[in-house]
Amino acid sequence: REGSLDQDILEEVANPIRAFCEGTLNNIKESSSVKRIVIANGTTGAKFFVKHFTEWFVDGKLCAARDGMSQRAFKTVMNKQRRANGEISTTEDNDVIEVVCLPGVSPAAAKFTYLEKRAAWEAGCFSPGLEDFERWQSNRQLTQQPTYKTPEKEQMQTPKRGRSPARKTPVSSPKEPAFRILSSSIAKLAQENEWSDLGDVPPEELRPSATLTNGQCFNWMVVDTDESPDAINSPRQSAWGTHDAKEWVGPLGDRVLSIKETPTTTLFRVLHGPTEGAKEYLQQYFRLETPLSPLYEEWSNADTRLKKIATAIPGVRILRQAPLECMFSFICSSNNNIPRITKMLSSFREIYGNFMMEIPIQSSSGNDDGDDSLSIFSFPTLDSLASATEDELRAMGLGYRAKYIIGTRDLLQSSGGEEF
Repeated sequence: REGSLDQDILEEVANPIRAFCEGTLNNIKESSSVKRIVIANGTTGAKFFVKHFTEWFVDGKLCAARDGMSQRAFKTVMNKQRRANGEISTTEDNDVIEVVCLPGVSPAAAKFTYLEKRAAWEAGCFSPGLEDFERWQSNRQLTQQPTYKTPEKEQMQTPKRGRSPARKTPVSSPKEPAFRILSSSIAKLAQENEWSDLGDVPPEELRPSATLTNGQCFNWMVVDTDESPDAINSPRQSAWGTHDAKEWVGPLGDRVLSIKETPTTTLFRVLHGPTEGAKEYLQQYFRLETPLSPLYEEWSNADTRLKKIATAIPGVRILRQAPLECMFSFICSSNNNIPRITKMLSSFREIYGNFMMEIPIQSSSGNDDGDDSLSIFSFPTLDSLASATEDELRAMGLGYRAKYIIGTRDLLQSSGGEEF
């Protein structure tokens, strides 16, 4: 919006970052263990930081990280430090804080690709931060502290329907999905159905890696290649954020489909359900009847910033989802995050949807005994939700959203059902 760009900021006032890092904020001396300051929006943020904290650099208490972007961003101020002190400070000095300049994560920062941004953040922030934590943990002197037992939270039982088999997914921490789906395992399913081309859909017309992963749908799961370097170390279930993936699997209508992105087109394969009409169904789902390239050109001509974004992220489409699924998904998204929305809707399908098939999975522990599988369910219909209660939905984790699901169901039924 107008006035929201960094260049529009006038008479900015810096936060007392130095006092915070040195433990002197509000004139209260406290110990501080800050090792690294990360500038999260590229060279623009670095310029603002240097503008307000040049003296901090000159005092020899800050040093630029060793990566190329940080060295370029802080070259001038580090030269000032050299002239003032005769040398450059390093992190080998215990009281010196490293300053890292990393590319902005916003899609507007189109100079870098998603993979380049992720690699930079892993190398400049997450990996060294983890090393610092492990070093601190290993050196920490353990002292006995009193332990207080708190009552265990009452386990809420999720209502089960007799028609749906029990889910076989291994249990794990909510922050770490319990399994991986591997391409070699999916290839063994429905082998009579070969990969089919979705049609004349070059990258500029459709990229599933940018369309299925941006949080507008919650039914797709990423499929990893067996040689993926992090195939076990960082398991994931939701498609959200998997912009570097090339294959996804998920329920869509009365089918379970696998989608594969290639450098030149998009392929699909039916794992469950009718093969006839699948191509046309997916073409409607991706709204391929509307050419995307002319729209990208029109938007780019109208907005120079969008032009940069469009160049970096081709083939993004708004999906034509089933109205009922789209509406209930939107209700679940209220005051929520994408992984949790995905978990809610997965439970919603499992309890009130129809069982479709099992797909093999590999647990996060890396043990592959061939017995682990994931049950896939269709999205519930209004009829299957007719007997659902607010208490049941709350027990599934929907919280205050439960009453809105029930209210919407009743309103739709009174208005003519799914035909309405």
